[in-house]
Amino acid sequence: MRQFFSSIRFKIALGIFLAFVLITSLLNYFLHQSIENNLLSVFNNGVKNETEGILAGLSQDAQAIPITKDDQPFQLWYFNNSNLELIYERSDFPSEYSQFLADLMRETSELNAAEPIVLNMESQAIGIGQNNINQGLNGTLILVLAKSNTNIKKQIHSIRNQIFASSIVAGIISFFIALTLSKSLLKPVKRLIDKAKAVKAGEEMDRLPVSKSNDELTRLSETFNDMIQRIESAIRDQNQFFDSAAHELRTPLTNMLAEIELKLSESKADESQLLVSLKEEALRLSHVVQDFLLLSQLKRDTISIHSTKFRIDDLVYDVVEKMSHSLRRNNFEVNLSMASENLRLQTFGDQAKTESILLNLIGNAIKYGNCQKPISILFTNTSSQVSVVITNYIDASKQGNSGNGLGLWICDQLAQKQGFQFSYETETETFRAQLSMSFNAHNSLH
Repeated sequence: MRQFFSSIRFKIALGIFLAFVLITSLLNYFLHQSIENNLLSVFNNGVKNETEGILAGLSQDAQAIPITKDDQPFQLWYFNNSNLELIYERSDFPSEYSQFLADLMRETSELNAAEPIVLNMESQAIGIGQNNINQGLNGTLILVLAKSNTNIKKQIHSIRNQIFASSIVAGIISFFIALTLSKSLLKPVKRLIDKAKAVKAGEEMDRLPVSKSNDELTRLSETFNDMIQRIESAIRDQNQFFDSAAHELRTPLTNMLAEIELKLSESKADESQLLVSLKEEALRLSHVVQDFLLLSQLKRDTISIHSTKFRIDDLVYDVVEKMSHSLRRNNFEVNLSMASENLRLQTFGDQAKTESILLNLIGNAIKYGNCQKPISILFTNTSSQVSVVITNYIDASKQGNSGNGLGLWICDQLAQKQGFQFSYETETETFRAQLSMSFNAHNSLH
């Protein structure tokens, strides 16, 4: 739900909804004002006409009292020589306006209006008209007609509510229409996202589809493709560097190891210790170069797997033998054990790549382990696999020099390439890695 509310689709729909509500609110306000003014104008004109009609029925006799309809309560005033007198008020004339009108008449001189005027009060519209008389004394009859404006105000209020309700309903409808349209319009973006997720880093990466509409999506796809091309170039340069560095270092290291072996065969006892130490360092550097080469091949997905049958226990013994000097120099012991008798130890995979995995794991145990406790190597079986479990105790003082996990990543990748299962876990004092291999080729990837 949170992802929906933060999506572009929701933001587009919300933006359209808010824009629609704002625009329609402004337009409906002016529309309502126009309707209200027109209705009031028609109502006021009706009051003026009624006032004029009653005035027209008055005779020149100031004492004549007109007969009006039930909804036409009125007052008659006589004005002469600045004297104002109320000469008649119908009993149903709204009393709340009597005092106000009396004050208004006394404070206002002769109207001299060509036509009646209308005053809109809270619940009444007051029409005021005059009729000059000339019998005996000159004077003016002033008619004050009261007409209820409650119905017209209710009508205006109802129209306002209807406009408001229709605006809300229209806004909600526009929101859902925008939500539906945005889903359709954003489908190409979703396809680009799905395609971009499927792109894997490498020297040859997939490109995003480019539409022919020449719109923003076209430019977005082209921008992504340009970025992918730059990533490809960077990966290619990096892999070429790893390849070149690894190959350039392998030849002198091989020559160095050959010369050390030759010197060892000819050396005296006091020189052999130094040569063995040099050999160990050269081997360690050779393993680092091998890891660089493997890293490059794994990143480029160009590593080749040559699977054969071999015994995993024999391979483990060979690796331990190769690292025997390093183990002795760091005061490590290795305990090899079988989980049970009659284990099946023959497996199917790339022996050289499996050796690289074991060299990395035992090398890490030497580098970060506690030499006070031995490195444990346990062979176990399941119904379809043979497993090697390597356990070492962690030396807390060496953790500050821990690496970035590159060796373990290489082990995991090499295992996956062969169809092996590789896992590791770190507890408070121990590190445990497990490599599980199938007995035959049918359960391996190659």
